[in-house]
Amino acid sequence: MKKIIFALVFLVGSYSYGQNYRTYDYSNGNGQNSNQNNNNQNNNNFNDSPPNPRPSFELATGIQLYNFKGNFTDVTNAYTGTVYPSLYFIYSIMVSSNIPIRKINNNFYLGLNPNISLGYGSGAFAGDLPVYLTLKYGAGSFRGCQKPFGLGVGAGAMLSGVTTTLGDNYDAIPYSTFYVAPAAMAEISFDVGYGNIYQIRTDFTPVPVSKLTANYQGNISQICIRIMRIF
Repeated sequence: MKKIIFALVFLVGSYSYGQNYRTYDYSNGNGQNSNQNNNNQNNNNFNDSPPNPRPSFELATGIQLYNFKGNFTDVTNAYTGTVYPSLYFIYSIMVSSNIPIRKINNNFYLGLNPNISLGYGSGAFAGDLPVYLTLKYGAGSFRGCQKPFGLGVGAGAMLSGVTTTLGDNYDAIPYSTFYVAPAAMAEISFDVGYGNIYQIRTDFTPVPVSKLTANYQGNISQICIRIMRIF
C-alpha cells in the first residue's frame, strides 16, 4: 500500500512540471503557433491537430491481476494439485510512448503504443512488453491536444514473464514462465488544466494463454488497471 501511495503522490506531484502545450492556428493556412498571433487571438479559429504531432511519453502505476486455473505437479514429491481460479495482485510501474502515425480527422489519430512494465506482489515478479496499434480521440491522442477529454482503444500483443508460487502453504511449487499473448487496451483521458493530462487505462488478454508443461497444465490470463501521467 505504501508503494501505491508513493507512486500516486509522484504522479500528482508532477502536475506543476507538466508540459506547456501549445495550440495551433490554421485560419491563415500556414499552421502558425497561436503565440505569434496574440494581437488577433479573439478572431482566430483554432485547431488542436498539428500536421506532424510529436510522440508523447507516459508514466503509470497500477495493479496487475494474474489468474491461474489448472493443475500443477510437484515432480520432487510426486504430488499433483489443483490451482483454483485465483487472482495474484502485483503492483507495477510502466513507461510507454504514444506515437501518432496517421491523422484520421481533427484530434483523431491512428498510432503505435509500445510499453514496458515491471511489478512485484503476492510473492511474484512480473514483466510485460505490450505493443498496441491504437485509435485515440481527444486528450491524449497527440502531444499538445487541447481537448479536455479523450478516449482510446488498442489491440496488439504482449511478451510477458512471471515468477510465482502455485498451490497453497502446504503443497506449493515455484513456477516461472514466459509467453506471447494477444492483448487489448482501453483508456479514458482527462486534461486537468494547463495541458496536464491523466489517463485511466485497462490492459487485458482477451484469450487465456494455455500452458502444457511438466509442472503446470492450465491457463493464464491477466488484466491490468493503471493511472497514467502524460508528458
